[in-house]
Amino acid sequence: MFGPITELAILVASLGYPSYASFKASEKGDDDEAKQWLTYWVVFSFLSFFETFTSWAFTWLPWYPEMKLAFILWLSLPKFKGASVMYDLYVSQFFKRHQRDIDDLQNQLQSRLSTLTGPEAMAEYRKYVAKYGQKVVEQAVSHMNSSGAPAALQVAAAVMAKNGNAAGASGASTSSAGAAGPKTD
Repeated sequence: MFGPITELAILVASLGYPSYASFKASEKGDDDEAKQWLTYWVVFSFLSFFETFTSWAFTWLPWYPEMKLAFILWLSLPKFKGASVMYDLYVSQFFKRHQRDIDDLQNQLQSRLSTLTGPEAMAEYRKYVAKYGQKVVEQAVSHMNSSGAPAALQVAAAVMAKNGNAAGASGASTSSAGAAGPKTD
């Protein structure tokens, strides 16, 4: 109903005030206060994650932003201890029930991601450049940039291409034959 004013109030109540209060608690060395803010951040992150997938079900409700603001204030203001209530009743129960599954998924993702980074990834990239040529890689990066690929993917591809240029200078084939497609032996 109040549009931008409500959205600004939500940002201040959910991120601004809790960030500053967390900083103060950390600087003071007050363990109880720090635990309260850590609890808030766990609950807020948990709810934000699920809101990402479910907001379509709520945004059509009249006064949704105002209800969200009231809920965020209840969570974040120490007077109400709403984050502790949500943590004890829902969040900790969810994580305890699914901890093994979440840990397994995290381990799988870390294992898969480790193959995409580091020296192994660069070695695979250099093999690809040697086989198909730098022009093919540059065309792929150009296509990603023009196709609206996520920014993180664009940056990663550009970094790999830049590092590949260094590889090309040290002996990898960067012939223009690769521009027409993969080389055939």
